[in-house]
Amino acid sequence: MNLFSFLTSVGFWPALAQQVLLVLLTVFLALAVGLPLGFASYKYHALTPPLIGLVNLLQTLPAFAVLGLFMALGLQNFTTSLLLAFLYTVLPVIFGTEKGLRRIGRAPIDAALGMGMTGWQVLGRVLLPLASPQILPGVRRAVITAVGTTTLATLHGGGLGVLILDGIYAGDAQRVLAGAVPACLLVLAANGGMALLNRRFVPAPLRRKEQREVFIEK
Repeated sequence: MNLFSFLTSVGFWPALAQQVLLVLLTVFLALAVGLPLGFASYKYHALTPPLIGLVNLLQTLPAFAVLGLFMALGLQNFTTSLLLAFLYTVLPVIFGTEKGLRRIGRAPIDAALGMGMTGWQVLGRVLLPLASPQILPGVRRAVITAVGTTTLATLHGGGLGVLILDGIYAGDAQRVLAGAVPACLLVLAANGGMALLNRRFVPAPLRRKEQREVFIEK
């Protein structure tokens, strides 16, 4: 049996497609919820402690324990896998957005408003580009976390995780590898893709400034 026939026989392609779909939906939800919450936390200072505290509290719960709770309640489907992955990916987006916007200060905003820009123009042309050195790394961490967490979340809900679990139960190392190796490759691909996006969208002077600050902090 060749490699393609083996992968087809173990249901690899549908599992991979479901895994990729779950990762994309998780990242989409993390961005759709995390970016507005990060901006709201920056805009209204009183929201920051309870918001970050709540998300941190949720993330202190072990993912495997939460998965076990879902299984005990009979909640083993695509939706619960998506919910579990979302809980562990939204915090980096919120924190990166809030931190990036907070570091800008008032001077660039006042200058933009003085030039006649509207609030939305200030957000799109000033705030987001200047905050991108912190926002995009947060998104990068969210994407990488999404791949790992969705693999765990799909142990009983489809995706590559189910191949790994089935292989463990059957004592079939090849089936385990059919799930584990692509999951690792997805993480590497996601990390590399986000690194390219970071270079593409973060202005070079801001990138160099951020790298110098990280070096000094170390």
